[in-house]
Amino acid sequence: MVNDKLKKYLDKAAKNIESIDAARKESLLKIAEYITARLKDQQMAYLVFLCTHNSRRSIISQTLAKAAASWQNIQLLRTFSGGINATEFSPIAADALDRTGLKVVKYVDIQNSPFNIFYDDEDVPVIAFSKIHNAPSMPREGFALITNCSESEKDCPILEGTEVVVNLGYDDPKDYEGKSNQDASYDALVERIATEMAFLMKNVKQ
Repeated sequence: MVNDKLKKYLDKAAKNIESIDAARKESLLKIAEYITARLKDQQMAYLVFLCTHNSRRSIISQTLAKAAASWQNIQLLRTFSGGINATEFSPIAADALDRTGLKVVKYVDIQNSPFNIFYDDEDVPVIAFSKIHNAPSMPREGFALITNCSESEKDCPILEGTEVVVNLGYDDPKDYEGKSNQDASYDALVERIATEMAFLMKNVKQ
């Protein structure tokens, strides 16, 4: 389950699935097939989102994938994110997620302190912080790897233990920070990812 504001946001995002191009739909359906197969065998499905710094795109994707799964009542699914380098989860990205209806809480004001991101008051939150792709908290096998690096970035690795590899690249929203369209650009990225995650989870067969 998700809270009412977030449900309305995801319901609206789901109405925009025709904006997803055919190639990206094919990639998303590949992930849906992986999740469906895991659920059929009563196994947990693990999605790992990877980008360069694990500070914006991958954490946004991790969070919205989990929220969309809960929105579709998919329980046996966990989401993770990592990067080539560990930096810090962007507070601008955190604010953009907060505007969707997610409740984003940072308890300690220190560098790279974890954020707790709640999609429902009764569920365990997504714990968001920047980490490298082989951090102890990351799964080691049986996961789907989704790379969020744009086409201009060539250093997203393929991790051992991967069952499925899909690229869902997004341009880095950091390019808009400090500009007049900063918040609008972040909101557009979050909406695009939410639409794709809504399409993905609606195509999981339980």
